[in-house]
Amino acid sequence: MKLARNPLCELCLAETGRPVEAKMVHHLDPVTEGGTFLPTFEETQSVCYKHHAILHPKGVIKSSIHA
Repeated sequence: MKLARNPLCELCLAETGRPVEAKMVHHLDPVTEGGTFLPTFEETQSVCYKHHAILHPKGVIKSSIHA
């Protein structure tokens, strides 16, 4: 549902203004850090593969900028 409503990477748009297709949905508040397993629409972020890899390098969870 998130990708259908927000099909572009929110971080690419915020950083460069370039429209890049989002491929994944990122939890803004990871479950491992107290976030809910089923977050609301507002608690997620549409991201491309590049940004998802930056947010989760080698399985480490980094918080992202709330758009």
